[in-house]
This record gives sequence, structure tokens and C-alpha cells, in this order.
Amino acid sequence: MARLREVCVVADEASSTGKALLARALHRLTQGTRRYLQHARVLWRATRLWSGLTLVLTVLDATVRTVLMIAVGQFVGAVPAAVSGGADLQATDQAWRWLAAAAVLLIMGPALQLLRSMTSERCSAAYLRYVFDLVAEVGVQPRSIAHLDTPAFSGRLRAVVDGTRDWSFVMGLDSTWSVLASRFAGIGAVVVLLPWRWWVPLVVAAMFLILSNVFMRWISLAFDQLLQTTGNERRRAGYLRSLMTGSEPAKEIRLFGLADWLGDLYRATWLHAMAGLWQARRSGLGPVLVTCLGAAVVIGGALALVGVDVFAGVPLWRGTPRC
Repeated sequence: MARLREVCVVADEASSTGKALLARALHRLTQGTRRYLQHARVLWRATRLWSGLTLVLTVLDATVRTVLMIAVGQFVGAVPAAVSGGADLQATDQAWRWLAAAAVLLIMGPALQLLRSMTSERCSAAYLRYVFDLVAEVGVQPRSIAHLDTPAFSGRLRAVVDGTRDWSFVMGLDSTWSVLASRFAGIGAVVVLLPWRWWVPLVVAAMFLILSNVFMRWISLAFDQLLQTTGNERRRAGYLRSLMTGSEPAKEIRLFGLADWLGDLYRATWLHAMAGLWQARRSGLGPVLVTCLGAAVVIGGALALVGVDVFAGVPLWRGTPRC
């Protein structure tokens, strides 16, 4: 009976641990999804015309990439028949048709990307203007200064302002459309490769999803904690910097020879405030590197399997070979 009770306790602990991990994973998933939906809502409110047009161009770009993959594969498959056919005009015409289709798609891809970059610039301008207006509205509403004296609110507001000045925020929206195009093209590649060996594209796609999840967790760690670093140390460092750069106090500080002392104090205060964040960023790189190594192994194995099937004469685009 004692052993049975021990086994039951261990089973209960394992079950509770599994439930906790599942709940934590679902919380992260819903939190990330909610954040993306909020960004999409802000972008849609900022500019409906340019965001909708850019989304259409992104989908067309991914479609062109997928069809280009098919055209190149069909051309490569038609070349041996055209070469060995000799005077067989049908095989030669088929190879030329697929080559012409691939050439047209190769031109369409950069053209769509150029158009998307133009519309994306309009989206970025409208998005940044809308976000800056929101930040200004938060700073001046309600019409008082009591909330600005609260360390938590003022520190959070200062962190948001600093975050909007970062290059990753200013240039991030343009990169978002490129990431979406790659994701859509990846879905198209999975659909195209399913008739070959259905499990290979699914494994590669799952590996990319894991890599994306791990990398996004590190990105969230790197930037979300920057916004959360709103304690008195960082506020004090900002005050010390303002003393050295402001027009009025800077004169007196240099006149009385306090610049070196304030510079050292500012450096020590800032490093103390950011040391925890930098340590968390460094420790979070380990899972990213391990996942990148796993992705390299999976992609290399898939390419090796493609080479083996091509060498064995197995069709990659037509029919489903035996696995």
C-alpha cells in the first residue's frame, strides 16, 4: 500500500506539472496571438487602403514564389526528355514553355517586391504617425501632471517613448511584410511537396515553427524586458544624462568641474539598471543556437533525401513514391 501511495503521489505530481506546462504554453500562445491581433488592429486603423493593398501584394509575391518553384521543377524534369527525344518537338516545346514561364515569374517577383516596398513605406508612415499620436495623447490625458509624478506610470511612458525611437520599431513594419511573404511562400512549398513524401515538408515546416517560436521568445525577452525596466535606477540615469546635456545645468556642471563625476555616476547607474536585462538576453541565446543547429540538420537531411531520389530516378513532382 505504501508503494502504491508513492506511485499515486508521483503520478499526481507529474500530471500537475504537465498541466502547468500546458497552461503556460497556451498562455504564451494566446498572449502572442493577442499581441499580433492588436498590432494588426492598430495598422488597420492607421491606414486601411495602404495596409490592404500591401497585404494583397504580399500574397501575390508568395504565390509567384510558389508557382516559380513548380515551373523550375517542371523545366528541370522536361529537359532530359527534350534532350533524349531528339526531333520530338512536343518535348522541346514543353521545356521551352516552362523556361519562359520561369523567366516571367522571375521578373514578376522583383516587380511585386518593388511595389510592396512602395506601399509599405506609406503603411509605415501612417503607422508611426498614429502610434506617436497615441503616445502623445497618453502623456497629456488626463489634463493634469499627477500621473506623471507616479514612478510606475512615468517610467513606463518613458520606456514606451524610448522604444518608439528604436530602429527595430521604426523599420519593423517593413520587415513584417517580408516575413509574411516568406511564411505564405513556405505554406505554398509545403503544399507543393506533399505529393512527393508527405512527411518531409511537414517535418521541415514543424522545425521552422519551433525555430520561429524560440526566436520570437528571445525577441520578446530582449525588447519586452526593456520596456519593463522602469525602476528608479533607469529614471535616475535619465535624470543624470539630462543634467549633462541640458542647456542650463550643463553650463554650471562644466563651470564647477562636475562633468567627469556625473559621467561616471551616469555610467554606473545605467549599467546597474541594464545588467539584469543583458544577462537575460545572453542566457536566452542558448536555446536559439540549439534550435538553429537542429534546423540545419533537418533541412540538410531533407535536401539529401531529395538528392537520393533524384539520383534514383524517383519523380519529385508527379506521383507519390513509396516511402
